[in-house]
Amino acid sequence: GSLRVLDGPLDTFVYLREHATQRLMVALNFGAEAVSVPLPEPGRLVLSTADRASIDGRTLSLSANEGAIIECGA
Repeated sequence: GSLRVLDGPLDTFVYLREHATQRLMVALNFGAEAVSVPLPEPGRLVLSTADRASIDGRTLSLSANEGAIIECGA
């Protein structure tokens, strides 16, 4: 598989993990404020550390100090 770091807002770390046909994006917000993270393509929320993350089209909303895993293309 491969790992590619993606651009994200200040105080975030965002990367895409690909293996065979599966594409997972991990977004971590280390900041004290909520952020909006662009998705490389539409996806489905698989896991959130605070159960507050949400997806609207191609935008992921993360609360302060929250992380999420998105299945891209789902």
